[in-house]
Amino acid sequence: MTKKTAGDFSGISINTVSDFENGTGSLSIGRAFDLMEALGLEVKIDVVIPQHDEKAKNKLLMQIQNMVAEHE
Repeated sequence: MTKKTAGDFSGISINTVSDFENGTGSLSIGRAFDLMEALGLEVKIDVVIPQHDEKAKNKLLMQIQNMVAEHE
């Protein structure tokens, strides 16, 4: 797949795809997921959930749920 095709499928510019490929650019987690999906890659993340801080735990779980919902 060309950078142009990856960019077209993911909605990311060719320059951004190229920079990311070369390790000179950065992407938001959402954009990274878009690019990986366009490349046919499966995303798996291991998350350490805080056990003793209920507020931090709930915030993290909400962020994960929102991130997943955006990419379904």
